[in-house]
Amino acid sequence: MSSPHPLQHNVSANPAAAFDAMVCAHYAKLCALALRLVGSRAGAEDVVHEVLLRIWRGRERFGFDDPLRYLFQAVRNEATSWHRQETAWRTHPAADAADAADQRPDAQEALELTDLARVVEDTVAALPLRRQEIFRMQREQGLTYRQIAFLLGISIKTVEVQMGRALKAIRRRAAPFLLLTIALLK
Repeated sequence: MSSPHPLQHNVSANPAAAFDAMVCAHYAKLCALALRLVGSRAGAEDVVHEVLLRIWRGRERFGFDDPLRYLFQAVRNEATSWHRQETAWRTHPAADAADAADQRPDAQEALELTDLARVVEDTVAALPLRRQEIFRMQREQGLTYRQIAFLLGISIKTVEVQMGRALKAIRRRAAPFLLLTIALLK
């Protein structure tokens, strides 16, 4: 009979230590994903802290063996809740319109960024499904090529090739926006 995996044994013996190890291993990736989803560093930290707080409260029952998939989904769900709260806050009559206006980018800049984001998203959506999955895992979830290869059961080289092809397609479609931006900066 084989002995249990060291982390599994440690989890049952000390959930607080397992929680600390999980946070050390995944905090940066979770913050990167949250930042992409909510668009602000403070908001991203709020989202990740809320997820980690819920896990901490239930640490005695949480499965620390392989939590990454759960963590990413929990961050996505919390980011959705964060957006709902932000929308409610901004539409509340007590919100100070002057403060909100100071934090908004120039209208033309915002329009260009929205158009660029739409082009990038349309390009990603048009990618073959596996390439799209790999791209999203790396860019939206912050996974390394090695992690993606492991999760999908493919080689790291395949991940590299697929990412290269995805980025090439995006560069091709986004080139007019980038040229316009460069021209405006001169």
